[in-house]
Amino acid sequence: MQVVKKILGALFIFMVAVIVWMPRTELYFKLEHILSQKGVYLNEKSISDGLVSLEIQESQVYFEGISLATIQQSQLITLLLWNRLEIDGVVVDDGFSDRLPKEVKHISLVYSLLAPQKIAIEAVGTFGRLEGSILLDERKIYLELVEVAEIKKIKPYLKKGKKGWYYETSF
Repeated sequence: MQVVKKILGALFIFMVAVIVWMPRTELYFKLEHILSQKGVYLNEKSISDGLVSLEIQESQVYFEGISLATIQQSQLITLLLWNRLEIDGVVVDDGFSDRLPKEVKHISLVYSLLAPQKIAIEAVGTFGRLEGSILLDERKIYLELVEVAEIKKIKPYLKKGKKGWYYETSF
């Protein structure tokens, strides 16, 4: 029994060490590099690496050189088995505000190894509140408006279902 306790203790210490010393900043810069190959560029004011999190302040999002949106704050929490990305204060630039919601107050993306093929999404903005998921194995995105507010701008992209408005696409 002592051997099992020692093995489990060593495994726990190893997992904690991996979480604490994970190169989150380098992973963020790798993500920036991958996005730049698709024409999406991020320009942030500051990045701070915490014990289990990475915080990014005042990011500007560009698509093919055109300013798309400003993100007030982002926080990535990494715990190996469970990861969460919180994005606050997304404001779409005026050039795209006729096709996209002007403001998204909060976006939450959660990934868990218990459901490795799914990323859960929740968001609150001028459109109301939505919940949905990204199905990685099926390469689909499904978003359902739970509370509807101002959807005039995004209504052409939405479909009407039994429960209400939803958006579905493949990638």
